Amino acid sequence: MTLDELEALERETLLPAEVAAVLGCNAYNFTLQAREDAGRLGFPVCIIGNRVRTPRRAFINWLKGDTKDEAERGDQGAAKAAGA
Repeated sequence: MTLDELEALERETLLPAEVAAVLGCNAYNFTLQAREDAGRLGFPVCIIGNRVRTPRRAFINWLKGDTKDEAERGDQGAAKAAGA
């Protein structure tokens, strides 16, 4: 799967197989890492029961080298609007 294909998806979350295909790893190993220590991945994941999903926009931003998450960008925008 390519970056263009990821951007064209309408779904907001990615399956482990889709993320693993981009990263060049095994989907099972990606899922294990997400469950054991998601912080080491460098991008957010959602773990719901046994399921692992990756927010598509955050993953795309990470691929492009943007390390700020959406919450940080939103907070900065609010600070600028308030004149801080």
